[in-house]
Amino acid sequence: MLYYEESDLVELETTVEPTWPKLVEPLEKILDRLWIVWGIVNHLNAVKDSPELVTAITEKVEFQLRLGQSKPIYNAFKTIRESSDWKTLSDARKRVVEGFLRAS
Repeated sequence: MLYYEESDLVELETTVEPTWPKLVEPLEKILDRLWIVWGIVNHLNAVKDSPELVTAITEKVEFQLRLGQSKPIYNAFKTIRESSDWKTLSDARKRVVEGFLRAS
């Protein structure tokens, strides 16, 4: 069910550049799609549990673990934090970077 996020994550990891438009924006698109699908799965699971939903939940958890353990993504966020551009980022963007680094 979540295979498209997996392939998108693999592509992002192989082409990652430590800039906001090349790292954070594509990652946000991946996560936005995941949360939309996850909302539907959560609703269906609350209405009627099934083996298919258990599989979907397992895939989502595995995807989140993989993302949280991605060295290329982590290193790119770390590079952003250590770059000279760090001072020019808004407080909101700094919180996004720091949040990802803390969660990984």
